[in-house]
Amino acid sequence: MSPGAWQQEHFDRLAALSAADFDSLVGADVSLVDERGCTLTVVSVQRYGTSGPADPPRAGERPFDVVLHAATGVDLPQGVHAIELPGSGIVPLFLVPIGPVESGHRYVASFG
Repeated sequence: MSPGAWQQEHFDRLAALSAADFDSLVGADVSLVDERGCTLTVVSVQRYGTSGPADPPRAGERPFDVVLHAATGVDLPQGVHAIELPGSGIVPLFLVPIGPVESGHRYVASFG
């Protein structure tokens, strides 16, 4: 598979995700796909606003955030990180640090 096709496959998976896909992962660990091989814990899913007119790619999906927690010693820079989600495969998530906590760091991925 060419690099372009590989990237497109991962972005297609990302476009298909909804808040409901993350609801079942709250409290679960997901894998960071890089040389660190660490895990992140899905802390919460926060929905915003109300469903509006259907706009592709997620028709009627409200904007939402997913908060992830990384253990002490894992310090990820803001940017796109490949994350393996159970049931969804590898997806590229843009993670933004939202601050350190006593047991590590928190990050948010925003959708919509």
